[in-house]
Amino acid sequence: MSRSCRPVHSKVNGRWGSWGQWRAHGACSNTCGKGRRLFIRQRTCTRPAPKCGGRRCPGPTTQNKYKSCFLKKCVVDGGWGAWQTWGDYKTCSKTCGTGTKVRHRVRYCDNPSPSNGGAKCQGKDRERDDSVCNVHGCPRDGKWSAWGQWGHFRHCSETCGHGVRYRYRYRECNDPEPENGGKKCPGSLKDEEFKRCFLQKCPKMRMKLISKTDKIMSDVNSTKTKTSPVITGDSVNLKNQTSI
Repeated sequence: MSRSCRPVHSKVNGRWGSWGQWRAHGACSNTCGKGRRLFIRQRTCTRPAPKCGGRRCPGPTTQNKYKSCFLKKCVVDGGWGAWQTWGDYKTCSKTCGTGTKVRHRVRYCDNPSPSNGGAKCQGKDRERDDSVCNVHGCPRDGKWSAWGQWGHFRHCSETCGHGVRYRYRYRECNDPEPENGGKKCPGSLKDEEFKRCFLQKCPKMRMKLISKTDKIMSDVNSTKTKTSPVITGDSVNLKNQTSI
């Protein structure tokens, strides 16, 4: 035992001094946005310090605590949220003959939203879906094609005397053909043209006329007259023959 610890009852138990000021220890945990920063304070077992076998001060010599810190706002790039459900199809573009109907869906740049100069989301925020509709054919009216060439004139309708010769041309209802209940072409598919013909004179035909000879003779002052019709071609002429 040192001389300073005599007499025996001179031992001193240690006692803590006052806590020192809080001092920052290290930087903010984040370079932007909210973070935490460590602060520490200390005390010493010096009031009095233990001596001559006295007890040391109980408890820690330091205390820690964290405080929130904020240096600057963080730059946040935008991110896409999930696609929304598809909307209803719009009206078909055609009532017949195969059209299209369209529906859309959207998504939003909110996962997260861009902020503090952050980049916007890349890509489209709207998506389109096309579907075929009204595939049944449309009614189509028929139209005539151009007339074909004239055919040759047919044989004369009569072997003697005056007759007629015909020739024909045709067209088709196929420019276009009627479809799906469309109207047929109006009018005729056949056209005709004719001209008169004469091959030869027909043989003379003599016919006896029944008449009262006596009456005829009295009208011509007892002159004997005999009349017979002569048919030539398609006209009938009366030819008189007189004998005195």
